[in-house]
Amino acid sequence: MSKDEKLTVMDYEELANLLIPLYRMKEILMDAYEVVERIRKGKIKDDDEWLQLRDDIMQFLKEDHPEEEKRCFRPFGYLEVVTMVCDGIEKRRNGEM
Repeated sequence: MSKDEKLTVMDYEELANLLIPLYRMKEILMDAYEVVERIRKGKIKDDDEWLQLRDDIMQFLKEDHPEEEKRCFRPFGYLEVVTMVCDGIEKRRNGEM
């Protein structure tokens, strides 16, 4: 893949399906659930949105939210997938890929 090529929504979705264990959705409260669904359904439109999503999740984890919601993202949750995608975006932008 050249540095100018963008990963498709399908690439992100396939990556997520391979790396993310299924969570019991009834235990996840609405704000976190909506973010998880956006990731799972491939609704992240472009590279900048992925980078912003990572920053938003990191901020979310620092704030006072129920642990049920935070467990969507850590440990080994959706934050891991988002971070891996963002690392790839940043490497491509820096010419490392």
